[in-house]
Amino acid sequence: MKRVFMIALSIALAVMSLASFAVAEEPIKIGVSIWGVTDNQGALCKKYLDYAAEALGVELVYAIHGSEADAVVNATENLIQSGVQGIIVCNYSDGEMISSIDICEEAGVYLTQFFRTINDEELKEYVDASPFFAGRVYEDEHSTGYRLGTIMAEKGVTDVCIISYNHGDAAAEKRYAGYIDAFEENGINVLAEQWEIRTSEDAAAAMNTFMAAYPECNGVAVVGVTEALGGVISAIEAQGRTGEFVVVSTDFIVTLEEDMEAGRISAMSGGHEMDPVYSLLLCYNAITGAISEEEMPVELIYPMVMVTETEDVRNYFTYFEGDIPALDADEIRALTRTYNPEFSLADLQESIANISIEDVMERHAKYFEQ
Repeated sequence: MKRVFMIALSIALAVMSLASFAVAEEPIKIGVSIWGVTDNQGALCKKYLDYAAEALGVELVYAIHGSEADAVVNATENLIQSGVQGIIVCNYSDGEMISSIDICEEAGVYLTQFFRTINDEELKEYVDASPFFAGRVYEDEHSTGYRLGTIMAEKGVTDVCIISYNHGDAAAEKRYAGYIDAFEENGINVLAEQWEIRTSEDAAAAMNTFMAAYPECNGVAVVGVTEALGGVISAIEAQGRTGEFVVVSTDFIVTLEEDMEAGRISAMSGGHEMDPVYSLLLCYNAITGAISEEEMPVELIYPMVMVTETEDVRNYFTYFEGDIPALDADEIRALTRTYNPEFSLADLQESIANISIEDVMERHAKYFEQ
């Protein structure tokens, strides 16, 4: 009888042990608040985030907000209701970050931004003061616009038209300001600009207007949104004027190499879809305690890739958008203390600062050796 009791006790303890192990091993759940995942950039972000989540054993929950301020706040609430421990967000504008951080702080959920910072200093100070705001990952948008504007000058542009998406979008406003500074510095005349352009149809209509009204125009700066770039290219092509304009934009498209060879695009910035992966790493390390409250909020600036030659494009697509992204699974895990006891915030800062086509080609040469 005693033997039967001991066997039963052993089984019970084993079951309890397995149960506690299951609880301990329950994956961290992190929410992704994003404009969409079906456009080219959104799909790449999801591809890389899913890859990183698998490497870390993280469960991701996506919430689509369509770049609408109210929807960003609703997405935050919905993700918290789903039981996430952290949220990474590409917000639309500064304003909704106040409500979002309040909601997250009340729920004890960490929040990080990707592709965004906060321009309003008062709002930024408020958000940064929260112990649950882990930080942000963003591009130097002013520098991006400035570099592209300078390239346009180097390619002989004298008169330019500008197409941009929404006023109030932090990235658009800063990138636009960079363009303007470069144009003023290089004596490029801004003939006209059209904002609130997000679809190819609207962009094509705007470009047709520009071509009719400004025959002297020899350059077009598309501040952002791949659909707008497509509309501009289509309008130019429809009039048989491909090659007459220096066209530059941001956010790489799958036909970029072909478009550059054909003269439809002269230069582009992009390759920053790993930005949300670094935001995920920030959030994950905050949740697991690898980044202290004293170190938060963390500011990480992702260097955009700039391409002006088809060789640059080929190398980018080979090393950034293949089956292995710019950080492979081992490199992702090494940027957490869960998998790397020696990890420190400096490792994360150094990793993102070094991202470039040349950097990835060197680190991932082993995957392409014959």
